[in-house]
Amino acid sequence: MKTTLGYFTLLLLCPGALAAGETLTLSREGKSPYVIVVPQRATPVEQTAARELHEHLLAVTGAALPVVRENDVPQGKPRIVLGDSSLARKLLPDVDPAKLPPDAIVIKTVGPDLALLGHPRRGTLYAVLTLLEETVGVRWWTQTETHIPKRPTLCIPPLDMAYAPKIRDRATRYLQLSDGCFTNHSLVTKDEQRAMGVFSARLRLNGHDLYTIPAEYGGPNGLIGWVHTFYQINGLLPVEKYFDQHPEWYSLIDGERRKQRSQLCLTNEEMRR
Repeated sequence: MKTTLGYFTLLLLCPGALAAGETLTLSREGKSPYVIVVPQRATPVEQTAARELHEHLLAVTGAALPVVRENDVPQGKPRIVLGDSSLARKLLPDVDPAKLPPDAIVIKTVGPDLALLGHPRRGTLYAVLTLLEETVGVRWWTQTETHIPKRPTLCIPPLDMAYAPKIRDRATRYLQLSDGCFTNHSLVTKDEQRAMGVFSARLRLNGHDLYTIPAEYGGPNGLIGWVHTFYQINGLLPVEKYFDQHPEWYSLIDGERRKQRSQLCLTNEEMRR
């Protein structure tokens, strides 16, 4: 609540009541001096982060912020710096993205610039999505319903955030299709599959459960596989190693013990030992 109230207070005062340097005016009356800067060799996820930021800020403010490589930044332009680049390292010399925890984000204002980066896999994207949600006010309700606030003049307060999720693998069993919600995965079209994956990524979900997060959004973790992976976890009694000598350690399937799609037979005392 404090963050929200603080943001709206700054938003109202932004057009002239605050001293220079206390807030960043990303857009004034639908026009922006800012450019979005990506690394010279931006990864697919960093490119996605830039596109998400560009498209959402355009919808919010009406201003189309150019996306440029770090070697092509116009002189004198204020910058929103995305990803792990030499420019980001200059702005934040104490931050090494490669040493951050999984999915960690860093959001920091540095003078007139704003740096958004994080763990190499998807941290930069998560930093952008966090900014859009917590500071700009965007809300992704479903894969088809999004709240876009209309703010031709958009100011943000000084920001200094470093965060890593407490839960490493995050997923929900959720399907929303064109004709409603259900759980029959086999009926999901490729377009619906992608839409659910993008929506899940925007919610910072990263698990693998009834959707596929596109690779350019960081992909699913696949922490221990799908479901029914008891004997696969960390190589615990894999069939390739134990089945031939101990088929009785594995479950009956239609009256037969099989290597394929089997589970551990928990009633076998030797297997349990």
